[in-house]
Amino acid sequence: FEPWGEQQLAAVIETALYRHGQENLLVESEARFRDIALSTSDWIWEVDHQGCYAHCSERVQDILGYSPDEMIGKTPFDFMTPHEADRVSVIFQESIEKQLPIVDLENWNVNRAGQMVCLLTNGVPIFSEHGALAGYRGVDKDITERKQSEEVLKHSEKQYRELVEKAGIAVLIDDREGNIVYANQAFADLFGYTIEEIKQQSIAGMVHPDDVTLVQDYHKKRLSGGKAPPRYTCRGIRKDGTVRHIEVVSVADRSEERKNQGTFAYLWDITDRVLAGEALRISDTKFSGTIERSKDGIIFTDEEGLIVDWNQSME
Repeated sequence: FEPWGEQQLAAVIETALYRHGQENLLVESEARFRDIALSTSDWIWEVDHQGCYAHCSERVQDILGYSPDEMIGKTPFDFMTPHEADRVSVIFQESIEKQLPIVDLENWNVNRAGQMVCLLTNGVPIFSEHGALAGYRGVDKDITERKQSEEVLKHSEKQYRELVEKAGIAVLIDDREGNIVYANQAFADLFGYTIEEIKQQSIAGMVHPDDVTLVQDYHKKRLSGGKAPPRYTCRGIRKDGTVRHIEVVSVADRSEERKNQGTFAYLWDITDRVLAGEALRISDTKFSGTIERSKDGIIFTDEEGLIVDWNQSME
């Protein structure tokens, strides 16, 4: 045995200190991971290459009602209905074969109490030191309340749409360029098209040329947050070329899916009302002219007999 030289001894000490430092970093990293796992409301998990749980954070108890120890060795499909397991396994298998991350995968699970729980799953593949797929590590978020709220909203929207359809109100949803995204039967009837034909039309093509600029200006301002009246009138052109007077109530579509990507509008045909008003105006003009041309003096009184107006012959 030969005694170490100074350089050898220094190298050994440096190696030992490095290993000690790495061990401390690992301990600190594990401690931070535990703190994150405990503080988050999401369930952190890891599965091996066979899809069996190798690690589960304690939050799984709050979400599915099982302890982490009870989850180890089981697969995610053990907590799904057969139909859901078949659906999700196809997606999961494709991710494994292509070694792709799992992104926003919604899946329904059955908790210990037999209740359905919807999870939003995100995960990334993990590899061995030799580059082989060793499993997946990820996070599950409980989105059951959100999904239930969406179902209630869908049901409410369905009832509202049915009510609007029965009321015969024309409904239009368009995009930022003014292309039709949705139109109901009442809208198609208003312009004399079939539902299939209306899908090929643009808003500009169904508005009177003299009103196109006005309608497009309101549309742009509404989507950009500018000032545009929620209710206005314009003239529409039916398929047969006839002109109809239209009253429009329009707002920016602020739903989560299409926020500020288009507008939502109700439309009414007010042609009869406009024509009746014009006829009344003409009639009033003619009546007023007749009164003024009369050689007889004519006076108008209110309910109390007080004179409120008279024609020129009375002067």
